[in-house]
Order: sequence, then structure tokens, then C-alpha cells
Amino acid sequence: MHQSVKASLGIVALSWMVVMFVCPSFAQPLQQNVIQMLRSMRFATWTVNQPEPVSHGDAPSHKTMALFSPFNAPQDPRDDGNLFSYDDALLARLQQKAAAAGYTLLGGKPFVNQQVTVKAIYDACLTSPGVIYISTHGGASDDGTYLLSTGERIPETYQTPEALNRYIDQRIQQEFGLQARAVRPFVIAGTPYVRENEKKVYYLSITNGFFDLLKKQRSDLSSSLVYIDGCEIMKSQKFRAEVSAKAILGWKADSASKLSKILAGHFWDCMVLKTRSDREAYDYAMQFTAEDPEVQLRMQHGTKGWDVKNFQLYRRDKTEPEKWFPPVYRQVLMAVRKYVCRNPQANTLEQSLKNIADNRGKNFARTGSDFFKDAYASGEPTDQQLAEIKGELCGYGSGMPRFTMIE
Repeated sequence: MHQSVKASLGIVALSWMVVMFVCPSFAQPLQQNVIQMLRSMRFATWTVNQPEPVSHGDAPSHKTMALFSPFNAPQDPRDDGNLFSYDDALLARLQQKAAAAGYTLLGGKPFVNQQVTVKAIYDACLTSPGVIYISTHGGASDDGTYLLSTGERIPETYQTPEALNRYIDQRIQQEFGLQARAVRPFVIAGTPYVRENEKKVYYLSITNGFFDLLKKQRSDLSSSLVYIDGCEIMKSQKFRAEVSAKAILGWKADSASKLSKILAGHFWDCMVLKTRSDREAYDYAMQFTAEDPEVQLRMQHGTKGWDVKNFQLYRRDKTEPEKWFPPVYRQVLMAVRKYVCRNPQANTLEQSLKNIADNRGKNFARTGSDFFKDAYASGEPTDQQLAEIKGELCGYGSGMPRFTMIE
């Protein structure tokens, strides 16, 4: 980070702390404005070295996006705001960024609340959209069974298993007609939350086999990015295998919706930049969320047990999640962006990476040009790291599937 920006961030943070100490009641309304200012300054600094390398067919085949937020607003005045994170600001931000990146939103706007039906998700997936984002309550058991809640709330008069099944039978028949028989086995009554001393609140939820059925109906997410912003879903290998997307992101534990929305904002800020790979956007979001001032405040004041490291990215056909970039890896990648991708007169990407490889062991971290000093600032990369950096920048060299939203 530039020293001038570091100083500015420090001054802003210090001034805020002084105001909070002297006049807490006055400082409270300013809190979100200061947090947004710190985020904007940090993001502006990070994008100074915005790259323009050529991508190699890594964007989705369909430049369409489907947005779902079934719990975007309380459906009952008793709903506890701590259980929900209303997504209007995030959805508006993502909708704007997607449009700027050339994406068409299915339905013309996000699906929210009761609009998020089993049929709506089914129909959207049949179009094989390039990007799917679902912010919902999720779950996964140890045997791999998964659950994703829709916004279809079951009336509280239905409480017994027989009554719940009868309601689901009727609802799926209404939505799907002749297809109901095929869809019904993959829809259950899910309970995203339970109020103490009250009846359970059930929602129609999709479970194991739903995405397999979609594949049989010729849904193809093999060039798509699927982001599930809900608890535990990445614990389910069955879910990941069924979806079979080029890139799939989500949480393997509690997502803590208010904090997960902060991470989602950071991820999409990066993902909609030209040629950013899914892994680089993931790495960026993980770093910035860990350092985000609002996250730090919430962690200090009541949000226990939440860990940003429970957010995972899987690439298609891989059984292990992608890792954060090691410091050496990240430093080389950013150096190449800074000195090569923005400078048409510079060496080619391939030649620059070869120069980094060939000049290892020559103390260029101290005596070389600024390019070598930056590239070796965190240590010298291995051959494997250089191959992977080449893959993240331009979509070849590492042999791993890579996703970018923009070619």
C-alpha cells in the first residue's frame, strides 16, 4: 500500500477513535460513513495496478446473472433482525456492477423474498446463467445431505410431517404441473430458525438430487460461477458434485449473515474487474474482510465463533478447496500486473515470468531493478508458483479451470 494512503487511513481511524471517546452518541451515526470511507480508500489503492492481460476463454458462455435473496426482508413482524441480513444495498451494488460488466440480469431485477420459489430457481438454472448468487439459509449434515431455503414460507398451521408433505405436494403441483412428479422428491420442509416457545417456521427447501435433475433437463453450469451465501453448504460434497460449476463458493460453517455480506461485497468488487480470476477475487475478499473495520468491530462486540477461513472456493473436478495466495505468490502476481500488464512497451508476460525464474538466487531483491525488488520482496517463487501465477493472470499454464467474468 502506498505510504501516503497508509497515513491517510491512520489519520481517519485515529480521528474517529477520538470522536467516539469524546462524544459516543455523536460518533455512532458517523460509524458507517467512516467504515465506507476506509473501504473505498483501501480498494482505490489496490486497483492502482489494474491489469489488462488477455484472457483465454475463461468467461462464462452466457453473460447472464441470476440473483436470489429469499430473506431480503422480514416476512413476519416477529422475525429477529439478528437472524437476517437484508441485502438491498448489496444487491443494488452487484446489479450495477454486473450491468457495467455487460451482464443481463434474469428477470430484470433480483428475485427477493416470496419471489424466490423452487420454480424460479429451477427455471433460472435451466438457462445456464454465467453467474448465480443465492443469499439464503443453508445447511449440510455429516452424510452430505444439503438444504437450501427458498422464500416460500409454509403457513404455521402445517406442523406435522403429514401436513407438511401434503402442503408441499399441493404447492409443487401448482408450480410445476406435469413436471411435479420429477421435482417433488427433491423438495422438503426446512426450518432455517426456531423461535423459543413458538411453533417452528418452515420454508420450502431444495435438497439432494435437485441439481442432478436440472442436469438431466440440460442445465449446464460447467462454465458458470455459483456463489451460495448460506451456512454450511460447502460441507456437502454431494452438493458440489451436483452443481458441477466451473467455480463454486460458499461457507463450510456458520456464515453469520451480516459479516458474510461484507465479504460478498469485497468479492464482487474484485470479480467484476477485467480478467480477475475467481481465485484472485477470493484471495482479495478474504484479505480485506479480515482487515475490514466493521468486521473487527462486530467480532469484538458479540459475534463469536465466526471465521473468514470457513469461506471456500472449489474449482470444477477438484476435491480440495483453493488456498489463499502465499505472500511470495501474491507479491509476484502484483509485480507482474504493475510492471507488465499496464505497460505495452514492457516485456511480454511470458518473458517477464521467465526473467523472474532465471534471476533467482542473484540477490536482485536488493540490487535489481524496481521490478525485481517488487517481485522478490516476499521471497523467490518456485517453478510451480510461477506456473500457477501464469494461469491466474491469463488462464493457461497451470492446467486448472479458472473463471473470469470479463474476457
